[in-house]
Amino acid sequence: DSGHPTQCVLDLEGGPGEEHRAFSFGNGETGEAVVDGVTIRNGYTTGNGGAILLDGASPTLRNIIFQDNQAGTGGAVYCSASSPVIEGCTFYGNSADLGQALACENSALPVLSRVLISGSGGSGQPVHCAGELDMASFACSDIFGNANGDWTGDLLGQLGVDGNFSLDPVFCGAEAGDLTIRENSPCAPGWHPEGGAACDGLLIGAAPTGCTIDLFDAVTTGPVAVSGDSRAVAVGDYDGDGDPDIFVVGHNSADVLLRNEGAGVFIDATAAPLGDGGAGTSAAWADFDNDGDLDLYLARLNEADLLYRNEGSGTFSEANIWALGDIGPGVDVSWVDYDNDGLLDIYLVQDGQANIMYRNLGNLGGPYWYFLPSTDGPLGVAGSSSSADWCDFDHDGDQDVLVVNSTGNSFLVNYSPFGFADEGGSTPLSDSGVGAGADWGDLDNDGYLDVYIANNNQPDLLVRNDAGIFTRSADPNLADDGPGQGAAWGDFDNDGLLDLYLARNGEADLLFWNAGMGSFNPVSVPEATGNSRGVAWADFDGDGDLDIYIARDGDNVMLNNIYNPGRHWLHIRLVGTAANASAIGSRLRLVAGDLDLVRDVQSSSGYLSQSSLLVEFGLGQVAAIDSLIVEWPSGAVEAYTNLPIDRIVEIIEGLGPSAVEDLPISAVFALRGNVPNPFNPTTVIRYELPAEAAVNLQVFDLRGRLVRSLRSGEMEAAGPHQVVWNGRDSAGRQVSSGTYFYRLNAGDHEAVRRMVLLK
Repeated sequence: DSGHPTQCVLDLEGGPGEEHRAFSFGNGETGEAVVDGVTIRNGYTTGNGGAILLDGASPTLRNIIFQDNQAGTGGAVYCSASSPVIEGCTFYGNSADLGQALACENSALPVLSRVLISGSGGSGQPVHCAGELDMASFACSDIFGNANGDWTGDLLGQLGVDGNFSLDPVFCGAEAGDLTIRENSPCAPGWHPEGGAACDGLLIGAAPTGCTIDLFDAVTTGPVAVSGDSRAVAVGDYDGDGDPDIFVVGHNSADVLLRNEGAGVFIDATAAPLGDGGAGTSAAWADFDNDGDLDLYLARLNEADLLYRNEGSGTFSEANIWALGDIGPGVDVSWVDYDNDGLLDIYLVQDGQANIMYRNLGNLGGPYWYFLPSTDGPLGVAGSSSSADWCDFDHDGDQDVLVVNSTGNSFLVNYSPFGFADEGGSTPLSDSGVGAGADWGDLDNDGYLDVYIANNNQPDLLVRNDAGIFTRSADPNLADDGPGQGAAWGDFDNDGLLDLYLARNGEADLLFWNAGMGSFNPVSVPEATGNSRGVAWADFDGDGDLDIYIARDGDNVMLNNIYNPGRHWLHIRLVGTAANASAIGSRLRLVAGDLDLVRDVQSSSGYLSQSSLLVEFGLGQVAAIDSLIVEWPSGAVEAYTNLPIDRIVEIIEGLGPSAVEDLPISAVFALRGNVPNPFNPTTVIRYELPAEAAVNLQVFDLRGRLVRSLRSGEMEAAGPHQVVWNGRDSAGRQVSSGTYFYRLNAGDHEAVRRMVLLK
């Protein structure tokens, strides 16, 4: 008994012609005979038990690493007429024709607890029980990543029972022989997927934690470290270059626009009329006029709100909007197409006065738009409101809203066309804590969005949505009673499970790491200790994982995600045509291998803030997409297959997907960006063909209507080509300013890009 299995290693150096195992028990030994604290590796036999053979003996096997052992039956351990106790052991890389790790015959009844089985090979399954009287009983064990399945065959029915699970144990370096686990492994003490108290908080397996996690690289200098009393952050690609930009809302300090130059390098691009120094509280990006670029609404406390219209050239103007400019105590703003008419409406939350719904009635001609304000009905709830968070919780195709108040929340269900009704009632959603922010997300991948509600110095709560039935999560880790402010869901580690970031005012922020099976582990974020308010997720540096920006009273901070577990991902940018151009309110369902993920396009997250409008999917180790279904707010439903991974894909309603990057679809097929862009009045469209093909090149407007066919089935040779478009439609009429799409079809290849005509 060395106490540590890595300090006592029995390398048997077995192989064909050199059959060796470590131990054979056959004299009726009982549990008083103990093997403890050893690594047994490279055992080999064509018979039974590559490491240990038990024949009519039932010793205790404890704290053992079984590594790379091989046998005909029972790659590591073979039990015949035996009932051993096997606890705290790691089985890795063992193989057999029957029972990769363990085999049971002749009324064998082994009892296993806190066991980890992974990386097994051979033609068998992890555990083999030969007869009806043979059974291996597991508790608090993880079986994951084995050839031919995990909790299958003779183990059916034990997954999810008695603390058993199947999750990546996250070895520090299994390929190099290091079977210690990372400190956030679900097998590490306190990280069990059912919560830290499960299995008495003990280690699962024999190898302890051996490596720490570096999560973030904090950026606390330069343009992103905005100083002042920042209340909120809104993320949006205002210049259409594919990189998420940041708008920081200052409260009696100047607002700041940070333009992303690529790879997470930002410059201060604030220019009039932006840079307001008033009592800003919240902001949100959306393309309210459906012209192809993002506009910005700024809510202010007891000062007139502002709507900045994007002029399409990186500049903004104050929009000419009838009925806007509320001077009440506005605190939070969100965009929503609550009536699904293709026009984004504005919902303004006020502190102490009735909330306002501004219905977008569209363009009145020229630069004038009209929004009809209303404080009637449940949407006009008056109280100490702090935020509003929209989603389609019941899958009926329209948007519902949770209004967070400090005296009791309102859950307003959309019964379109009959209006809204407060259905919070006795559900946990009507929580009477001092609410700050909330965010919707499908934490358990059951297809229904759950919600986390952050309360200030009172216990937070996670409310689970089970097909429209709301229950409060019993996970004590999610009942933080600190000064919670902003909460936002994002798949931090790209494993297909949404994690939660919680900004706290005066204490270190928390990252709630989703361990699966509805369980979370809180990780303190010391890099973000301060007066945090709003928080937003986005892939700021374009490396495929989500980073975090935090608005604070003091110096803001960006947390670049450096965890990098090497998992796959897919980010989707939706462009509505019949639906609103920002596609807010769309629902996406992605199926890839064992993953079945549902995400919504939402305009607000947490407290006063907005994360990226892209939909970010983590895929884990899955390397192919089976299908993606998009439900547009217009009612259209579109399905796609054969999507690429590890990149951004843009999907235009009615036109389909295309990869955003200038990467060839095959060796030399590419649709290049038009030059110049924006343009007036002509532009050049360039493309390359891998072989001779019939070419169709068409121009569409934002509504998906055909404007002009520039190529109509003409045969073109392999190589580069270019076409000039003069900005005229098929009838020779000059088209108006705005965003257009051009689609190239050539043989089996297709690609779509966008361009902007400015006059």
